[in-house]
Amino acid sequence: MAAEVDSVSGRLLLFVAGDSPRAGRAEANLRRLISLLPADLPRPEIEVIDVVQRADLAEEWLVLATPLVIRQVGDSVSRAVGDFADLRRLADAINLPLSTEALEKGLA
Repeated sequence: MAAEVDSVSGRLLLFVAGDSPRAGRAEANLRRLISLLPADLPRPEIEVIDVVQRADLAEEWLVLATPLVIRQVGDSVSRAVGDFADLRRLADAINLPLSTEALEKGLA
């Protein structure tokens, strides 16, 4: 957890278990959500971590289920688990600043 974290956008860690369809959907939905951020905000990078290959990181971040996204901004950490099909719920869970209009546009 030593990497420097942007104080506005933070960083997103997406933990998956192998190359499953559910993991692919979770990553695609997370990327879709990030594309809906207001243009004036920096886009957080998504680091995809396969827990099969990096069990040490899964243990360090206390990953109990996958897919799991962790958003770290400063000392604050937010988590969400699932395939992230509900973008509004995901945005709320990881505290992303999205407008209702952006979410409705993304759901269209």
